[in-house]
Amino acid sequence: MNMLVAGKLSGIQDFIFDVKMEGGAQAKRLRARSFFVQVLTEVLYLRTADFLEVEPKQAQVFCGAGKFLLSGEARNVSRLNLLEREVNEKLLRDAAGRLSFSCAWFESEGAFKDSYERVMKRLSFRKKQPFKSVFSKGGDWDKKSLRLQSITPPCDLCEQEKAEKTEEGYGICKTCWMMRR
Repeated sequence: MNMLVAGKLSGIQDFIFDVKMEGGAQAKRLRARSFFVQVLTEVLYLRTADFLEVEPKQAQVFCGAGKFLLSGEARNVSRLNLLEREVNEKLLRDAAGRLSFSCAWFESEGAFKDSYERVMKRLSFRKKQPFKSVFSKGGDWDKKSLRLQSITPPCDLCEQEKAEKTEEGYGICKTCWMMRR
């Protein structure tokens, strides 16, 4: 079956531009975060193509700015929910929930424009429910998964994650440490 599959990262603006003045090198951190989002988008595209067992170069319609669209004979479409959950669990852990991933698909029929509009409408609906795949099971809230880890002491640079490393007199989180590297 020929499918259109769309994926989108949400929270990009807040993730990239939430750079405090403390610690210096703000321009480097902004570039690093922007680069991270671009690479993450491309990796998510490749993982999605792999899950669907399609050839990435032949299936790509576009990939950039936190979004991707692929088209092709897709298998294992039902596994996309699993992929979305895995990615969101990792983003929740490693990006403190500032980024989330949504994925939608539509069986292509008729004109490309119509199929594109339908898959984007589904994607828009799914992105309004970030982390639903992580926090709910069978339609009910999983109360145990709603508890986030403590961020005490907070990172001196982003104040969004737990400080785990010390650099230049600042306690910084692994994300800020990685972005500075």
